[in-house]
Amino acid sequence: MMSRRTVLGILLIQLFGFSRASSCTGVIKDVETINKERAEVIISALYDYQQLNQTFPSSLTELTPDFLVEIPKPFLGGEFFYTTKVDGFILSFRVRSNYGCGYTDRFGQWECSFGGD
Repeated sequence: MMSRRTVLGILLIQLFGFSRASSCTGVIKDVETINKERAEVIISALYDYQQLNQTFPSSLTELTPDFLVEIPKPFLGGEFFYTTKVDGFILSFRVRSNYGCGYTDRFGQWECSFGGD
């Protein structure tokens, strides 16, 4: 269960943007954690699909209904971004317009960073 501080910080992010909620840096980490947990469900389904088909799907919609009932959504809305590469895939999400996280199967890990708008 999220603390009141976390919920308040999330509301500030939604209403005013990241800079107004900068004192709530823990909130960004909470949003990251929630989105990573939701994305892990997708990642697991991608590996299951790949094991059965010897390739990754060209889009996340190919995972439904056989591997996922529905594609999870990131916390605070939006979509997960998915792209295939010659040697695998990248799955990513935005926490804020200039901050996001991406998972690449090549390295099997997440990387989060600030970027341009």
